[in-house]
Amino acid sequence: MTTIVTGAGAFAGQPARLDAKTGFFLEGELEKIDDRVFVQPKPMLNALGGLFPVKSDFADWQKSYSYRALSSVGKAKILDPAANDFPIVNAQREEFTTPLMPIGAAVVYDARDLAAAVNNNLNLDEALFMAARRAIEEKVNSIAFSGDQDHGLHGLLTHPGIGRLAAANAIASGTTAANNLIELNKLANSAPNNSGQVESPDIALLPPDSYQASSQQRHDTGTDTTTLSFWLGTNGYISTAQPIRELSGATILTAGTAGTSDVAVSFRRDPMVLELLFSGIQRLPIMQTGPLTYQVPFVGYCGGMVVRLPKGVLMLTGV
Repeated sequence: MTTIVTGAGAFAGQPARLDAKTGFFLEGELEKIDDRVFVQPKPMLNALGGLFPVKSDFADWQKSYSYRALSSVGKAKILDPAANDFPIVNAQREEFTTPLMPIGAAVVYDARDLAAAVNNNLNLDEALFMAARRAIEEKVNSIAFSGDQDHGLHGLLTHPGIGRLAAANAIASGTTAANNLIELNKLANSAPNNSGQVESPDIALLPPDSYQASSQQRHDTGTDTTTLSFWLGTNGYISTAQPIRELSGATILTAGTAGTSDVAVSFRRDPMVLELLFSGIQRLPIMQTGPLTYQVPFVGYCGGMVVRLPKGVLMLTGV
């Protein structure tokens, strides 16, 4: 009997004591499966598929990640020739810290199944290890977008510092092209206008329904150019738009209270603006959890979404 275990219960037990034949077989099989399943150039979920910059170079002992933000304060002025009242300027430094939380899943083997595999030269079930990886990545993907309030992790849509606007009209097939363009232009123009033209987005993420509506709607009568194509060619900032299923009915925070909304997001895809903190997945030592059960645990460390330049990100709700 084999199963997938997630959460704290996945790590109870003690180091496994296996005979030489079984231990050699199991470790060899795990190494082969690691190569096939856990070394993946393109993970399966949006947050880990190249959509966001990912920071993964943490030391094994790190329990948190800190970063600093610098800003200047004060202005110069025109002085009288004999003036000694020079205006004072200063640089402010803020430090932010986020915890790095372990996220785990495990495969459990019954002793009889393991013995059967050893003595009959059967391979371990690769699908189980893929399920373990998928379980961890699904949790990381959820944190990347919506965070985890209970553990102090921010997501892209729950980060307290990013800009927010409410759409006057949904970006939908039932909305006129002109009104759809108004909402899309909010995604392009808000960050530059709110940052004194310092920040400008280069990508827009839309719920699938909004993406489909704007990419299939004609911009004007007598033309085959769609509303989305017209906007991408004329907005001056954003050159790429992607449909993201995680933005449909997404969890967001309003005045500290969790709710749901279809949302669109724009940002500059640069580690200086935002990064997802995720170590990747590693296999831990085999554990014996009972007289007849052995557990193969896997873990990854996640710190949520770090937004270093909040003015470079905009979330548009109610789309």
